[in-house]
Amino acid sequence: MQLKNKRIIVTGSASGIGAGTVLAFVREGAIVSALDIADEAGGKLAAEASSLGPGSARFYSCDIASPEQVTRVFEQAGRDMGGGWTYWPMSPRLRAPSEQRTSPSTICDPHGT
Repeated sequence: MQLKNKRIIVTGSASGIGAGTVLAFVREGAIVSALDIADEAGGKLAAEASSLGPGSARFYSCDIASPEQVTRVFEQAGRDMGGGWTYWPMSPRLRAPSEQRTSPSTICDPHGT
């Protein structure tokens, strides 16, 4: 378990590579906050990942085109995980922060530039 108790935020997590990433991280023991706009698929994925363990996943509905939602959800996810998180972007709309606690409002790029 290389990622035991590591706190990771994954965007674009409800399907495809993002979903596979969440499952892999949870299998390695990580505590994952999974973000996506696909509420039903995201909720099911988080429940499935958590049932497989040994880590856990929690789903957050978030439209990354909205800087306000990104800020709110990143702050909530950080609090729920106990602080100190790593960002794993699956969406090209959000830039990876240069440091762990970069404000989400400074990394949101709704125009994809």
